[in-house]
Amino acid sequence: NFPLDLASLEAPSLNG
Repeated sequence: NFPLDLASLEAPSLNG
């Protein structure tokens, strides 16, 4: 998976 996916998991706040 791309680092972008990992970033979303690490900072779910950004995702929502």
